[in-house]
Amino acid sequence: MYTSGKEDLKNNTSLSSVPLTALEERIAADKPELLESLTKLKSLLDEKTYRRCFEKVENMTRNATTLLIVARNPLQRSFIERDCIGALKEAFSVQYVKIIG
Repeated sequence: MYTSGKEDLKNNTSLSSVPLTALEERIAADKPELLESLTKLKSLLDEKTYRRCFEKVENMTRNATTLLIVARNPLQRSFIERDCIGALKEAFSVQYVKIIG
């Protein structure tokens, strides 16, 4: 019998589900070194654009030259690419922005 795999995930005791919290909260807790840059990004974008693009971002990480963003879906990735690349480079002081999702 074919299953979608969802039942396997539900029955896997090694996995747990947690609600997605605000990006700022997750960054403050897990990557405090990015919090100042995230605050600067928020000041560079209008509130509507910031919320649409970053409210549900799954993860962000940065090295010396690149910011990597894990978006939830291709639509969110497209919004970020269209509206935010310049602001991201400025806020996070990077040369490159890579977005997956």
